[in-house]
Amino acid sequence: MQFQPFLNYNIEYAPHEISTDLPIFTDSGSLHILNDEEIISLHTHNCLEIGFCYEGAGIFIVDNQVLPFSTGDLCVIFKNQIHKAQSEQGKTSRWKYLYIDPELLLSKTQSMEIQALSNLYLQKPLKTSILSSKEFPDISFIIQAILTELEEKASNYKALITSLLCALILKIARLIELSETVEIKSRSMTLERIIPALNYISQNYIKTIHIKELAALCNESCSSFRRHFGKSMHMSPLDYIVKIRIQMASILLKSSDTSILEISDKVGFNSLSSFNRHFKKLHGISPRVWRAKSQFIE
Repeated sequence: MQFQPFLNYNIEYAPHEISTDLPIFTDSGSLHILNDEEIISLHTHNCLEIGFCYEGAGIFIVDNQVLPFSTGDLCVIFKNQIHKAQSEQGKTSRWKYLYIDPELLLSKTQSMEIQALSNLYLQKPLKTSILSSKEFPDISFIIQAILTELEEKASNYKALITSLLCALILKIARLIELSETVEIKSRSMTLERIIPALNYISQNYIKTIHIKELAALCNESCSSFRRHFGKSMHMSPLDYIVKIRIQMASILLKSSDTSILEISDKVGFNSLSSFNRHFKKLHGISPRVWRAKSQFIE
């Protein structure tokens, strides 16, 4: 069934505040009870929403699709996707949801492979937002494991959840990769060309890095390297270097008492004003405010 929800429903923005300490939010193990009330509005979030249906059946409205669900199904709703769920008439259904900030998650991993794959494939949502646990038992297992860890909070649960989230993101990225056509295959080949540059940046972001040396590492001309880098990473090499520096600075701001000036120097910025400008451009707030908010959340 196809339709245009933008024309028929009110659209609400429902953001979730996700801790910088653990890039995931859920309602403390409680079940979300869905009923059969008529849908009069849809909503969208500022994060990735992943759910597991423990009981019931019904429909999910996602963008311009109506998708049926039943017990054991999974939902994968991307950031800013418009959606809403409804149970079968006269019945209720029970879900648990995870709300994840992939960008925040990636800022906590040093694996350039995970960052590169996620940046490449998480630009587009899945062809369908409802997945069957029978067809995707591995994804179902990871989601339920994360929900269990969040509820039980056993020793080292945060580290385990972070690892599980990385696995989940890569599994979803693989699904998107398999569902795309030659365009994605072409982008994947392009990514392979710039891997030497990505590895070099991850180890030398503190230094001054010239496009010429990155291009040489990839055996390409500067113009060809810029083109392939932009196609794979959706940003220029310079913007990518700045992003890595800001991500590392964010970790230092949260985990140490080092002055902002020293952190600016440690991650490779030539001046505090340049650091402040780029940090605010990426995070929307100054380093000082970001540090204060991070400590408050803890």
